[in-house]
Amino acid sequence: MSISVLAPGLFTTVQDGGRNGCAALGVGRAGAMDITALRLANILVGNVENAAALEITLRGPHLRFDHDSLIGLTGATIQAHCNGEAVPLWRPATIRAGSELVLGGMPRGARSYLAVAGGIDAARVLGSCSSDINAGIGARALAAGDVLDAWFETDALKALYGFDAVVGFSDKHAGVNNRTAAYMLALDRVASAIRTRGLYA
Repeated sequence: MSISVLAPGLFTTVQDGGRNGCAALGVGRAGAMDITALRLANILVGNVENAAALEITLRGPHLRFDHDSLIGLTGATIQAHCNGEAVPLWRPATIRAGSELVLGGMPRGARSYLAVAGGIDAARVLGSCSSDINAGIGARALAAGDVLDAWFETDALKALYGFDAVVGFSDKHAGVNNRTAAYMLALDRVASAIRTRGLYA
């Protein structure tokens, strides 16, 4: 599964839980600036909590998805549209093959996180995929023309989530079995509680 970068945004990097335990080597942790938002984005799409995702600073990228993909957007509120339709934050959303996701500015906050089911497939350095721009460790920031790889193909993604048909973000809970619908409803309630507490308003 691949994701083409049509425009990189202001500063978009691949980050995961960070490069822990390397301080004795003079290597910083790097990793997500907002580790809670990273973990929640990964949980939304069924990844392990510290899987590699995109950390977006202030203004987001323009991406084309070459396969059906399940994404989660968390962190700072960010303008997000797919083929002209608004994409919700804080819940799983499916992007259809060939669709373009346009992430804009952030009315409030500085960093948002885009997780893709299966995680971003990036090279590991000292046990982490995180970009450390200052140290020159890991991948550089995204640039137009880059192609990102993710682990899951569509059939595996459908099997994992029990989809009768891939659910689109505008379809609400249509096309999913009862177990998956209940799971998505629970996630909606968690997201609502987080917003009510003002953590990511």
